[in-house]
Amino acid sequence: MEKEEIGIWKIAVENGDACYVRDPEKRAEWVHWANNHKIHRKGERKRIVLLGESVARGFLYAPFYTVALELEAILGAMPEMASAEVLDLSRVNLQMDELAELIRSCPSLAPDAVIIFAGNNWHTALLNSLQTEDYEQLFAQFRERQFEGVKKYVEDRFRALVIGLLEEMHHIFCAAGIPVIFIVPEFNLADWRSDDIERSLSRAPGGRIEEWIKARDRAEEYLGRRDGVGLAAEAGRMVELDPSNPLGFELLGEAHRLNGAWDKARSAFEAARDTVLFVRGNNSKPRCFGIIRQTLLAEGQPLGIRVIDLPAIFQGLDASRVPGMELFLDYCHLTVEGIKIAMRYAARELLQVMTGSEIAMADIPYSALQPGERVKSVAHFFSAIHNAHYGQPPAILTYHCRQAVVYSDAIRELMLQYIDFSTRQCNTLLCRSFEQIMLDSSAEQYSGGMALKHPRDQKLLDVELVQAMVEAIGATGTDAGNAVQRLLIKEHAIGEREKSLLQSQYCLASYNAFALNPQPGYFQARSIQSRFSFVSDGEGVLRFRLVYRTPGKGSGDQRIIVRINGSAAAIGEMPLVDSWARYTFSIDARLIHTGLNRLTIDWPYPQVPMAGPERLTGNSFLDMLFPVLGEIWSFTAIRSQADA
Repeated sequence: MEKEEIGIWKIAVENGDACYVRDPEKRAEWVHWANNHKIHRKGERKRIVLLGESVARGFLYAPFYTVALELEAILGAMPEMASAEVLDLSRVNLQMDELAELIRSCPSLAPDAVIIFAGNNWHTALLNSLQTEDYEQLFAQFRERQFEGVKKYVEDRFRALVIGLLEEMHHIFCAAGIPVIFIVPEFNLADWRSDDIERSLSRAPGGRIEEWIKARDRAEEYLGRRDGVGLAAEAGRMVELDPSNPLGFELLGEAHRLNGAWDKARSAFEAARDTVLFVRGNNSKPRCFGIIRQTLLAEGQPLGIRVIDLPAIFQGLDASRVPGMELFLDYCHLTVEGIKIAMRYAARELLQVMTGSEIAMADIPYSALQPGERVKSVAHFFSAIHNAHYGQPPAILTYHCRQAVVYSDAIRELMLQYIDFSTRQCNTLLCRSFEQIMLDSSAEQYSGGMALKHPRDQKLLDVELVQAMVEAIGATGTDAGNAVQRLLIKEHAIGEREKSLLQSQYCLASYNAFALNPQPGYFQARSIQSRFSFVSDGEGVLRFRLVYRTPGKGSGDQRIIVRINGSAAAIGEMPLVDSWARYTFSIDARLIHTGLNRLTIDWPYPQVPMAGPERLTGNSFLDMLFPVLGEIWSFTAIRSQADA
């Protein structure tokens, strides 16, 4: 029985023939799918259906260059499959339950084979499956075995979800004689790094976290000196003290990389990637966890599903390194080279299953298909934005901005437009420069341009990103730095009206947030340092006022330290207080840069015994695992002519 709907396509009858046509009522979703208005009834050509997430769309190149187009180009050069069509049913941000629904719909399209390239977006299904009794079990596991117990419980639940999906694939496809090929995605282990939210400090007994902080400081000193031996020792100690924090594993991976121990480096980076299973951030970027890969490899073949292990393929390209920016645009989305490698292996597996013969990789042709220079340039530019908005370091942003101008120096106009609307105070949708980008269709590769829009009340200042763009634009012979500085001061300088530093531009570094639902209505710190930005026009004294508390921490000898622009000297010290308290301080203009400034608040990590909450929920469980060190109800600044 044919399905009435498949994704955004709805069944229709045209000239007596049934087909699927894009549903106008789902027009807002069209941009996330293939730009294919109509799906015809299957004809004589072999039909390969491609299902998957944004990595299967060719995100940041689509619609001009996609995974489906690359696969079809490879097949077109092979006599056995020259007439085959690849029907693209991939979708950006496709969730596990949505993939299952597409799988159930696929038989209506009469596929000769199905390729599924997915596994990055399944974490949400795991979180949604957890109920009150699960949190009670997780709490018991934590009390008994700390984070190792939590990890085992979560991975067991994840394994069951993956097996359930595989069994459904077997029932719908394999039992009907339709071959299924599953491609396991890979993660950018070499370059992608955790953000501040994912590095929130956990609760551990016996002074472990204080020792972890000291080991971290020593490890970062060794990293600065590129001392792999010392770094390995301190990072190993961090992992031993807190195996839930990604930073220890990331530093351990860097140590192994410095020491040339590539297999150990890869294992450490994989462990860092998988700490997201501890639910530190509710917007941690998609990834295929180790438990997903292991389950697919172990359970797929017995169910008749052919599995392509992309992590093993990429690692086999060069045993003396961990694959990185040459194959990835960000955390999981592939470069043109990465797409081409993946699709050659997919084509070989497809040819083998369709012909019943063993095929050597040498017999699989490379396609001549290439996106244009402008498409590549835009992909790197949007990749810089995507990386910046999820907390990646300046070096990554600089790399992608430079690549963008290498492919096309005309990209500077798009960069200047982005700098303009990003730097302005008002909502992105109200900026003329954003409107111009949309009218010119310049951002079609980034979800039709809407991915450029800052979420409501979460506009970022994009300081490092804008600086990377200014440097890249400078390489084309255009100096934008002074104009950007003037715009920054005009829009954001602290004046004679109070400005809240709890606005997203000044207190947020990325779109990630701690995994509470709903989010609290005030600022919470779960790390020992909180960073704020503010802008000065170089005039007068700036006066700051906080309303803050350190709930449950008492009023001991420890102090909260305020610093400016990386100075070791404190400009203010606040006591620990259980109830909301007000604190004010002033900074002389001579201590402040004209333009951007950084203010940091260092919170002590006091020892507080763990007590189980009266009622376990997702929020109370996370609060128990990752304690709040400080809270700020309001934080304002105003310019004053009075002496500091």
